[in-house]
Amino acid sequence: MPFPLEPEQRFSRMAAHLPGFVFTFRFSPDGRFSFPYVSDGIRDIYGLQPEQVAEDMGLLHAMAHPDDREAIEAALADAVKYRGLFHIEFRIIHPDKGVRWLEAKSAPAAEPDRGIEWHGIMLDITERKQAQQRLELLERAIDLSSDAIFLLGEDFRFRYVSAAACRSLGYSREQLLAMTPLDINPHATPEWLREIRSAPLNQSLMFETWHRDSGGRIFPVEINATHFKDDGKLFGLSVVRDISERKRIEQALQSSRVALEEAQRIGHIGSWDVDIVNDVLTWSDETFRIWEIDKTKFAATFEAFVDTVHPEDRARVVQVYNASIVEGSRYEVEHRLLFPDGRVKYILERGQPYYDADGKPLRFIGTSLDITERKRIENTLQFIAQRGWQVDGESFLTALARYLGRTLAVDYAVIDRLTTDLAVAETVVIYAKGQVLPNVQYGLKGTPCGNVMEGALCCYPEQVRQQFPEDKLLLEMDVESYAGLPLLDSAGRVVGLIAVMDGKPMLDMAEVTSLLQLVATRAAAELEREQSERLLQESRQFLDRVIETIADPVFVKMRIKR
Repeated sequence: MPFPLEPEQRFSRMAAHLPGFVFTFRFSPDGRFSFPYVSDGIRDIYGLQPEQVAEDMGLLHAMAHPDDREAIEAALADAVKYRGLFHIEFRIIHPDKGVRWLEAKSAPAAEPDRGIEWHGIMLDITERKQAQQRLELLERAIDLSSDAIFLLGEDFRFRYVSAAACRSLGYSREQLLAMTPLDINPHATPEWLREIRSAPLNQSLMFETWHRDSGGRIFPVEINATHFKDDGKLFGLSVVRDISERKRIEQALQSSRVALEEAQRIGHIGSWDVDIVNDVLTWSDETFRIWEIDKTKFAATFEAFVDTVHPEDRARVVQVYNASIVEGSRYEVEHRLLFPDGRVKYILERGQPYYDADGKPLRFIGTSLDITERKRIENTLQFIAQRGWQVDGESFLTALARYLGRTLAVDYAVIDRLTTDLAVAETVVIYAKGQVLPNVQYGLKGTPCGNVMEGALCCYPEQVRQQFPEDKLLLEMDVESYAGLPLLDSAGRVVGLIAVMDGKPMLDMAEVTSLLQLVATRAAAELEREQSERLLQESRQFLDRVIETIADPVFVKMRIKR
C-alpha cells in the first residue's frame, strides 16, 4: 500500500508538471533579490538550474531583452515600494530559442525580517503573443485597403472603421466610433437605415449614395452592405468606395464615342446599345472582352445576351430590365457570368431606356462593369469577418478550404502544417470535389508542396504531374494544375502551406495567387491560434485539477545546503 505524500512532496510533484515554473521571489532588507524556491520548469524556460538563481537573480535579469529591462526594474521597484502584486509581460533572449515572451504573476507576503516574498508562477506566452500579433497584422492589412470598411452594431453605431474610412472622411477613428451613418450621409434617415437592415441576412446589398467629410465636401459612394449575426447580435459590414472618378467617367462616356472607347479601355467598362424595335444588340469591344466571346460568333440579340447570364440570375436580370422599360426608371443589376470551365465573373450593369414622342421604347443604352476582383476581395473580407470563430461545428480552416474550392472552381483546396519531422507534412483540411476528406500525413520529397515548404510561391498552370513524376498523389487525384503559398509564423518561419489544385489548366493564375495571398496571413494566424488554444486548454485543465486537489495554497521554500 503506497504511503501518503507529505504536503511538501505533493506540492513539488504538482509544480513539476505545471506549465512554466512556480517560484518564491524574495527582496531582502539589504536590497538583494533572490529566488529561495524555483520549480524545475525554469530549465525549460530559461535553460538554468534552480540553484543558479537561489541567491541572486542576476542571471535571469541578464537574459531579459534590453528593451524590456527598464520596465522590469520599474515593476520590481513598484512591487517593493507598495508591497503589492508583481505582474508583468516581458521578453527574454534564450541562447537556443531566441526571443521568447514570458508572463510573471505573483502575490506578496511579508517576512519577519522585514523582507518581502512574492509567490507565483512564470509562463511562456510566446505562442499567444505571436497569434495576437498575427491578428493585429491582419487588421493592419485591412487598413491598407483603398475601400473604406465599416462594421456597425445593432444601434447603427460604428464598431470598427478602417484607416481608409478615416482618410476618406477626414475624421479620427475615435471620432467615427462615436458616430452613425446619419452623421456622414446627408441623405440618410432612420427609416432608410431600418429598410437597409431589413434585407436578408448574409446577402450582399449594393447601392449608391453620398458621404459628407469633416470639411463639408459631399461625394458619391458605392456601398456593398451585408448583415450577419454573431452570438445572437446583429452586425452590418459595409465596404464603401468613393466613386467620384467613376461618375466623372460615366458623364464623359455620354458626350463622345471616342471618349467612350478610351474610358472603357482604361476602366474595363463595357457599353451596349439595344435597338428595341428591331431587337438588335450592339456591344463595345470591351464588353466582348469581359464576356470572352468572339464577336463574329455572337447572335447580337437581347435573348442571346440573356443566355450568357448565369442560369440562377437570368430571371432577375430580365425582370429588372423589363421593369425599367415599363417604369422608365434607371436600369441597375448585378449578375454573374458562368463559363464552360466553371469560372464565374461578376458584372454590374447600369442603363437607361429611351422613348419616342409617343412614349414608345426605342433604345436601351447602358454599361457593364467587371467587378469580379472587387467582389472576390469583398466576399473574402466578409468571409473572414464572419468565420473568425467556429460556426456550426466547422472550423475556420475547413470553411476556408471549402470557400477557396468553390470560389476558384477548383477540384482541391488543402491547408497543411509541417510536422516535427520537416520532411513530412500533415493536412489540416482537404477539400476534394465538394467533400472534406480525412487528414493524412505525406512525405514532401519530390512534390510541389515540398517546393512551397521551402518558402516560395509555386505555380504550375498545367502539366504538374509531368514535372513531379514521383508524386503519386497527383496521379491518383488526376491533378493538372497547382498553386501553393507558404504560411509563415510571426518570426517568418514556414509552418505550413495553402494550395489549390485542379484537373484542368488554371487559365488565370494571377487571380488564383491573389486570392491565396489575401487569405494566407489569416490562415497562418489561425494555425497559430489553434495551437495556442490547445496549449492553453491543456494548461487550464491541469490547473483545474491542481486547484481541486489542494484545499489551501501551500508555498514551500527550497532549503539550500551550505
